[in-house]
Amino acid sequence: MTAPRVSQRALDTLKGMDKYTRRILLFWFMKNVVHGKQAKDSGKPLNEEKTIWQYRTGNCRLICCFEDFGPVLLAITQGLPAEYNKLKTRA
Repeated sequence: MTAPRVSQRALDTLKGMDKYTRRILLFWFMKNVVHGKQAKDSGKPLNEEKTIWQYRTGNCRLICCFEDFGPVLLAITQGLPAEYNKLKTRA
């Protein structure tokens, strides 16, 4: 398996977070999604084809998709569900 990919949008969000929160999110993503045996069991599918998945940790949501080469971190939302719903309609 190759290294997981992170979209530019997710990188921009990570840059705006404090160092501690950024570290916690990335370790959680690596442990539960990239190296997890049943990565899709701890998430929730966002579309009918089950290609885009949401993972919740604290008040953050990680939006990921699974490609042939491995998981891709598409976006990170933080805070209120209203902000998350705007992202969900764009995906």
